Amino acid sequence: MFVGHFAVGLASKRAAPRTSLGWLMAAPMFLGAAWIYARTTRARDAVGRWAFVAFVVVWVVAYLASAAPGPSPDFKTLEYGGLVTFLIPVWAWWFDAHREVTAA
Repeated sequence: MFVGHFAVGLASKRAAPRTSLGWLMAAPMFLGAAWIYARTTRARDAVGRWAFVAFVVVWVVAYLASAAPGPSPDFKTLEYGGLVTFLIPVWAWWFDAHREVTAA
């Protein structure tokens, strides 16, 4: 996957040095993966439902925030972003434990 991502980035940089297709390709891939996950699993309880919804919302907000030009406005913003990034695998494990796979 890294090689494919690298190849697309390199090709887009050669085609148009001031633009990148990586930013445009990441959103459909994430939303597609979230849609597939939502369709193939079912929430056992409210935690499984709302923690997954909150997870997707936080990812979308982080994605849009990363598109902002320039560096972070202050160090606290960078700290909170790092903390959220550190907690993402634990968060995903937590809501996944409250979901079950549906029959295909």
